[in-house]
Amino acid sequence: MLAPLPLERLRRELLRRGLPPSYVERVVGEWADHYEDLSSAHFSKEADMPATKVIESFGSETELAEAAVLQFRARTFAGRHPVWTFIVAPVPLLILCWVAYYSSMALVLSTARDSLFDRTSPAAHALVQLCFETSLLLPPVAAALVLARMARRSGRRARWLLAACALVALIAGCHRANLALPIGGGDGSLMVGFGIGSRQIVWQQAAFPLLIGGAVAWWMSRKPTG
Repeated sequence: MLAPLPLERLRRELLRRGLPPSYVERVVGEWADHYEDLSSAHFSKEADMPATKVIESFGSETELAEAAVLQFRARTFAGRHPVWTFIVAPVPLLILCWVAYYSSMALVLSTARDSLFDRTSPAAHALVQLCFETSLLLPPVAAALVLARMARRSGRRARWLLAACALVALIAGCHRANLALPIGGGDGSLMVGFGIGSRQIVWQQAAFPLLIGGAVAWWMSRKPTG
């Protein structure tokens, strides 16, 4: 039995509030089953009982929507604490991604130094330099993807994700790093810091987190269809 019009309005409201479509369909399906049970009981006593009266026995549409949203948000830390997740956590998360990336790269370089840098291999040196330059892009992208996943699972509005990705983009745009390869037995160096460089570099580093946040936020806030 298809859900009546009030349940369709509830379905649209839950989608508008950012709940995943799969969860919304499951909740509306449960309400539709409950509607069938109640309508059968009512119709057996009062044949002229309208469907809206049966729906009203659930509670108001606003109360039902709010209860479903609160129940879904309570399942995750991000849903219960959006400020900590999307305002406080993005910068430490990005720094953690950088630390993990630089630590991995340093471990690989220290292991492969004798076989890689003591030989004249422009291709190998270029590959190492490319891996280093991706440190300006991959950690912010990883942080934005983690935040996007948390936002989708939290049931919060898309604006929380946009705020988090904007913070990631701001810090990523200020990140600066320089690598000198230890070629020919010399000592290499890695300098990491923050500062304002050219606009092109800033926008390149900030663009990917903003694109990820914007794309996922659009997906979360798109208008539901009937």
